[in-house]
Amino acid sequence: MTLFKRLSALLLAALLVSACAGTPKKESTGEYLDDSLITTKVKTAILNEPMLKVNQITVETYKGVVQLSGFVDSAAAKTAAGSVAQNVAGVSKVTNNLQVGADRTSIGSDLGQVNNPVPIDAFKKLLSGLHDLGVSERDLGKLVRDNPARLLGLN
Repeated sequence: MTLFKRLSALLLAALLVSACAGTPKKESTGEYLDDSLITTKVKTAILNEPMLKVNQITVETYKGVVQLSGFVDSAAAKTAAGSVAQNVAGVSKVTNNLQVGADRTSIGSDLGQVNNPVPIDAFKKLLSGLHDLGVSERDLGKLVRDNPARLLGLN
């Protein structure tokens, strides 16, 4: 019986070790945790850089390689973001896919805006447009209160 318990324990240990191992296309549990920590450190470093707006920059990390994407206001901000990310401990490489220019807001083009509006202004314009099309204020209020995601086409 002791031999059975030892073999069972050995088999279980081997199974656990192999389940946590990484492959070329999949991170191990340890690598995933390391990458999560690196991502957090890079986001914090970007937040602490006055020139950068953290809400415009997306940070993803895979096996120590950091990818920056999103939009920044200038070429200097793009360079600064790359430098900030590269200086974080644990970063092996930075892929800087940041685009220079205004943040792109995905609001239906049928609103007729020329520039990207502040989200609340776009929402007000959407509601105004629906009202102009004959949707009653009562129905708009109900829709906003009960299911705003449906109003925005998110469900």
